[in-house]
Amino acid sequence: MDVSFEGHHILRAMAIGVGATLLMDLWNLFLKHRFNIPSLSYCVLGRWLQHIPEGTLRHANINAAPQKPFECAVGWIAHYSIGVVFALGFIALSSGNWLARPTLLPALLYGIVTVVFPFFIMQPSFGLGIAASRAPKPTQARLKSLATHTVFGFGLYICALGVSYVLHSLTSVAEAQDSSGQRQVRLPLELLPDTLAICRLPADAAVPTWAADRGGFLTVSRTADELSIMTVQRAVPAGVRCERDYQAVRVRGPLSPNLVGILLSLLEPLADAGISILAISTYDTDYVFVKTRHMPAALRALRRAGHQITS
Repeated sequence: MDVSFEGHHILRAMAIGVGATLLMDLWNLFLKHRFNIPSLSYCVLGRWLQHIPEGTLRHANINAAPQKPFECAVGWIAHYSIGVVFALGFIALSSGNWLARPTLLPALLYGIVTVVFPFFIMQPSFGLGIAASRAPKPTQARLKSLATHTVFGFGLYICALGVSYVLHSLTSVAEAQDSSGQRQVRLPLELLPDTLAICRLPADAAVPTWAADRGGFLTVSRTADELSIMTVQRAVPAGVRCERDYQAVRVRGPLSPNLVGILLSLLEPLADAGISILAISTYDTDYVFVKTRHMPAALRALRRAGHQITS
């Protein structure tokens, strides 16, 4: 798992964190107006933060603490900053593929886990006790915190989808004129983690059960001469005729079938670097397969050609 934090990852995480926090605020606004359930005043958050440098972390009652200048502005800035920090933490902990292909469950679970922050830090510090045990309505306060942070997790997922969609729309095929007037295509690429094998069976052979492994990449092609299967190497039994130790680079799609020069933009720099490849196209996108031992050189060649690669 690649957990390196490149600049564009940080910017995407910041946008996702702001968006998820905004969705959480909209949820709290709905609860307030629909069910008359009050929300935390972020002025109080700003007051608490400004008392910390003076040596006061815990208050018997934060509402009775002396007010501070600009506490509302400080509180709102801190509120959204905390959301960004939580988003950065999630992106750092999640798999490298999550930003490219967001899924709901990890974000939802992470949002739920973040409820420990109000339960064990903020609420005790505000004089409400651990998990709002001293609040006027402790059960309501706990359920509201849990629901709010679940919405934050949902917001991480929704905002990641939105950011991914916008970036794909803007950069899926970014073309520029080179010095000779030819069009140069730069693509967002993704290095897939599985080690793959391509296998050859007789043309009339049935598709074997081991080719049905749902844990990774799989493509099956039948011609008059052969049955060809590209799948995760771990699924292939010993004795099957195969070329092993491939890894895939995927063009992040979906791509329009009318685009021109997609595969050429990948094959030219690899050919110039002396790297042999296999290529497969699906309805949505294109894949290039390189021997694992040649993949570092292949990635360098693709980056030199202007392509952006995540893993």
